[in-house]
Amino acid sequence: MNNQRIGIAAALLLAACRSVPAAVQPPQPLAIESAPATEAAAVSRSDVPQAMINGRKPTAVFYFDQNLKRQASPVADGFYRYSYGRQPNGLYLVQDFYQDSQTRQTGPLYVADEQSADSSYTVGRAVWYNRKGGVDYYQDIQNGKIAVSGLYCGGFLCAAYDGKNQAVIYRQGSKVMERRLQDGSTHYAVTLWYDNGRKAETYLESDDGSPVDPARRYWLPDGRPVSSEPTEPAYRQLHDYVNSVMRKMSGEEVQND
Repeated sequence: MNNQRIGIAAALLLAACRSVPAAVQPPQPLAIESAPATEAAAVSRSDVPQAMINGRKPTAVFYFDQNLKRQASPVADGFYRYSYGRQPNGLYLVQDFYQDSQTRQTGPLYVADEQSADSSYTVGRAVWYNRKGGVDYYQDIQNGKIAVSGLYCGGFLCAAYDGKNQAVIYRQGSKVMERRLQDGSTHYAVTLWYDNGRKAETYLESDDGSPVDPARRYWLPDGRPVSSEPTEPAYRQLHDYVNSVMRKMSGEEVQND
């Protein structure tokens, strides 16, 4: 699991429910909302298609433990990397595989250093797979930093987040949570929606998830505002789902396997 990805997700996990003033005008969609809706779409947009290395022999093999440390030989629960050498663009073409199952851990990707598993050396899109072959997540890396990352659950996008700690969570294709950085501020407005598209809750928090305002705003599934946390099953189910996806974002739960 990528350490940078976990760092971003961990900040999101600190969310504490507090209120946000109602917007005068509807906000523009976040850039991360253009993340591929399916794992197949994420793979199809990769910088390096799998076919590019099929049938080619690697020029070198490198071994790593589960903490991304280089090893001289295979390590249990670690992974190994096939390198196909430096390419015309000046970068190395590589692909990583789980040591135990020998199935792909990533799709083909470009890196600046073939002997380092640190994602800061990755250039462009990296697609990560679980041991059963499904896509866990992808990362678009620019200048050594994660610009956008998408998480997949059962083949479909369930979360997308960026280097500003902004995030959206989806359920069956519909947005159910958004964490948005406020213009000219270090505060984040967080909104949750019921499955029927009606607003469920809003709050405001700082970057580390600490509360900014002591009040919350709540709505019932039928759209009626209420002064306290709803007791309806739909509200609890919404929070249970969001928390589950948050745990997956942080690496606490294994994806699709």
